[in-house]
Amino acid sequence: MGRQVGPRVAQRFGRVLLELGGNNAIIVGPTADLDMAARGIVFGAIGTAGQRCTTTRRLIVHESVADALVQRLHKAYASAPIGNPLDSGNLVGPLIDRVSFDAMQDALKAAREQGGKVTGGERVLADEYPNAWNSPMR
Repeated sequence: MGRQVGPRVAQRFGRVLLELGGNNAIIVGPTADLDMAARGIVFGAIGTAGQRCTTTRRLIVHESVADALVQRLHKAYASAPIGNPLDSGNLVGPLIDRVSFDAMQDALKAAREQGGKVTGGERVLADEYPNAWNSPMR
């Protein structure tokens, strides 16, 4: 796709930013409204419980606003009600099964091994729902 878009935009002397890697990234620049960005990120990531193909999976954030945005995201995720997805008051339910949870744990481990800082990822509400695999960012 980029090989087709780049030349077309260049013909009109336009500028282009192509995010062609997939995985539904949100790009947050240095002049972004961080409150608005945080609301959009949280909705994109958990607003439909991951049940759509456009669920946000990655963030590309300018280093000058990264810390402030992460603070806002921590606060937003900490306030998201979790539990049985059949209860209307809950926004976040469990992963589908143990296999999915283990795959997520493997991905988080790889991120740590590559120097990433991981917040959350552990099981929550395991006593209340022993056969559910809850793991929101807390």
